[in-house]
Amino acid sequence: MMKKLIYSLTIVLFLCSCEKEKVFDNFPVTLYADKITYKSDIRLFAGQTEVTDKAIIDKFISDAECFKFPDNDYIRPTAIHFHSKDSATLGIFFFNEVVGYSVQKDAKQFLLYSSFSNPVPSLSLGANRDIIYYLNKHTDELIPRLIGSEYQYYTKEVRVGYGSYTNLEMCYLAYKIKRTLKANIDYPDFPNEFNFSNVEGSGNSHMVAGTMFNEFNEKAIDKLHYIHTDELQLIDTLAIMEYKVRYITK
Repeated sequence: MMKKLIYSLTIVLFLCSCEKEKVFDNFPVTLYADKITYKSDIRLFAGQTEVTDKAIIDKFISDAECFKFPDNDYIRPTAIHFHSKDSATLGIFFFNEVVGYSVQKDAKQFLLYSSFSNPVPSLSLGANRDIIYYLNKHTDELIPRLIGSEYQYYTKEVRVGYGSYTNLEMCYLAYKIKRTLKANIDYPDFPNEFNFSNVEGSGNSHMVAGTMFNEFNEKAIDKLHYIHTDELQLIDTLAIMEYKVRYITK
């Protein structure tokens, strides 16, 4: 009886190991955008405090095109072409608007790294100007380049998906961030770390909005400014929305 039980368990373990070792190798393969499968609520932060008033949220995002949620017909022209298990091109193929990516797969997670580096979008006011980079949960290293007398940071784009080589959900992150500064001209000890120039006695703001193909990094909230005193007002306001698009073979 015991020998039969051990034999049966051995067979089961062998079959399970064979199943795990089965890998997709039918390359090349093309996946086409099929439908939007998930959409989060829009989240708004004033500094590190989350705002839930819908009227305030709607007013803040009203001028940001990236929060106008696309329909399935809008996303369907896009496709992902896997040349192999570790290389792909993404884009609108019939317009020849495609970009090459290297692919790193871990279980069901796909990380796609662009073949070139782009300048990191940044705010023009204050410290943590590269806050937009930190909105991404998955990132590549920052590479400084001297442009004129200042450093500009570059990094590879990282796109994130979950699934398989034939059925893949890609992540999208819409965002808008606005940094507002008001400083009292009589404020004698203006904080040097904010790196402002020619702003005393004036009000300034800078806004950046767009879409990234990533997941939201909750730790980025800790980097948002909220200072509100008689001498200095420095406020970061951030709105984000996440959704996913499913890509399948046809």
